[in-house]
Amino acid sequence: MKLDKFNKPFGRGLSSREVFRWHVDVCFYIAVGVCAIVLLKTGVLQLTDLYLMKYLGTKQSLLKEKLTFPARGEILDRNGILLATSLPFQTLAMDPYKVRSISEKRKLIAFETLKTVPDVPSEKVLRELCMRKASIIPVKRAIDFETASQVKKFIQKGLLPGIEIITEQVREYPWGDNTRTILGVVRGSKDILLAYKHTNRNTTRRALKALFPWSEYADINSATPQRGIGGIEQVFDVFLAGKPEKQILHLDRNLNPMEKFPGTRTDATLPCSVVLTIDIHLQQFVARLIQTNVIEKQAYLGMAVVMEAKSGEILSAYSASFEKGRLIPNDSRIFTSSFEPGSVAKPLMVLYALDLGAISEIDRFNCNLAARIGDKTYRDEHTYKHDLSIKEILAASSDSGMAQIVARVISKSGAQLSESAVAFYNHCGIGKNLLIHHTAIPKSTLPSPARWTGITPSQLAIGYEFNANPFHLVRIYAGFANKGTIPYPCLVKKIIDHNKDTVKTFQNDHRLEKCFNPRNASLIYDYLKTVTSSKEGTGKKAAIDGYDIAGKTGTSRRLVNGRYSRRSHNSAFIGILPLEKDYNIVIGVFFQDIKKGSDYGGTACAPVFKEIGEYLIASSMK
Repeated sequence: MKLDKFNKPFGRGLSSREVFRWHVDVCFYIAVGVCAIVLLKTGVLQLTDLYLMKYLGTKQSLLKEKLTFPARGEILDRNGILLATSLPFQTLAMDPYKVRSISEKRKLIAFETLKTVPDVPSEKVLRELCMRKASIIPVKRAIDFETASQVKKFIQKGLLPGIEIITEQVREYPWGDNTRTILGVVRGSKDILLAYKHTNRNTTRRALKALFPWSEYADINSATPQRGIGGIEQVFDVFLAGKPEKQILHLDRNLNPMEKFPGTRTDATLPCSVVLTIDIHLQQFVARLIQTNVIEKQAYLGMAVVMEAKSGEILSAYSASFEKGRLIPNDSRIFTSSFEPGSVAKPLMVLYALDLGAISEIDRFNCNLAARIGDKTYRDEHTYKHDLSIKEILAASSDSGMAQIVARVISKSGAQLSESAVAFYNHCGIGKNLLIHHTAIPKSTLPSPARWTGITPSQLAIGYEFNANPFHLVRIYAGFANKGTIPYPCLVKKIIDHNKDTVKTFQNDHRLEKCFNPRNASLIYDYLKTVTSSKEGTGKKAAIDGYDIAGKTGTSRRLVNGRYSRRSHNSAFIGILPLEKDYNIVIGVFFQDIKKGSDYGGTACAPVFKEIGEYLIASSMK
């Protein structure tokens, strides 16, 4: 029995008394081990106290790092108008752990002192102290200057142990939901900490630090940092937040700073401001316009993008949706959605056919005939008095004409069609990722050559079998205006410091890619002008007097439960507005699943383009 002291006694034929003795022995040795650990830890702490007493002259054993965070940097639009700023305010806060550690006499004095301060809910202090286990509790936020001064005097006299005046920040967005998707939001660490504590779950200090590693910064003796969540706030958090002032404090046994040992201090790095390419007045106008149309049309989603053709600078980007009878403003799907674009993709196939030499400017096609590609037949709803040129095919958005162009492309390319066509579309940005500072635009899907079927070329020609985001499409139309050079979308112009000096510019992000043959791109640009100017044009409602508007309408069936719906459509219009010589603005308007009114691109989206264009013209004349 003695040799098998710690072996499992069961199954060895031992009596119940011997089993009981075995359990008693095990418990005894466990208790001895725990006592040894406690004594060892106590001895180490005593040695530490003796060492600190010898060299510091006190029984103090805690060094505290205090961080003071500067006000977060501003975000400005292209004209210097404020889009986001931080406003500091003072909060009266309490540390329950520290209050509980003092004597009842000092606690009573503190509560009586608090009652003399106006607008301070002393009853809340008692209630929170009894109910909560949190380490930080705001007693009164946004207190006035006189109250803060009076409380600080009491704190200096030692009458309010555990009570402090802390500096917090609130992030202001003057333009509200109009910029929320682009800017993101900011939440201070203390705000997150306190909000989580109010759920009454995992409120111990250890649990909070495990969930929020930065919670140690939310100390009662220092201001709190603000963390960007999404958008520009998160991507440029390093520039906007700056670096806090760091101070190492020596605390006594009551956790009060020791005057004898002031500690060390590291100066703060002031935050920078971010200047965007957005025009906030245009953004506000577009936001109201999209919201109004989404409500009137009861559209599942409405989106608009306004971009400078040459530089790629985004002047406005906004989306809103209508679900369950209510408007959801500033929907983020302008940056995250992708869809089959429909007929707005037709100029791309025409350009490919021109580059390939499969068609020429003088070719004409009988679009009254049905054209068959693979096992699918394409025909138009309208009849025509004569054969249509390429320009007229785009103006009338003829599916039969596009199928006949595709037939010539297939005849010209032969077996190499899938590889060469995929390479061309990829070169134009279809099938590639886009990264616009604060978000990664979803990769547009393009069928690989191995997955092509007999109808894939004709489906691509009319905007099916591939998905694209509005930014993919808008930059392609900018390439038509730029004679074949496609810009890369840019949302940030520069970063400036507190002296308004430029710290970093983003001229490198204004990249230009030569993707099209310049002559053929110019031809497409001229062809697209007939979409808004000719009688057969589907985009007549986008025409603006005195301006040669080039654009294209698009309407495609939406996939619903794996099948193309006859009632739900994607509607689009992308147009090019020539404001000045060599200065073009590309505007893309998109709606999905319109339930009220016509859902064709020419009737739903073209009028919205016209309103945005007229606003830009009026603004440029001021």
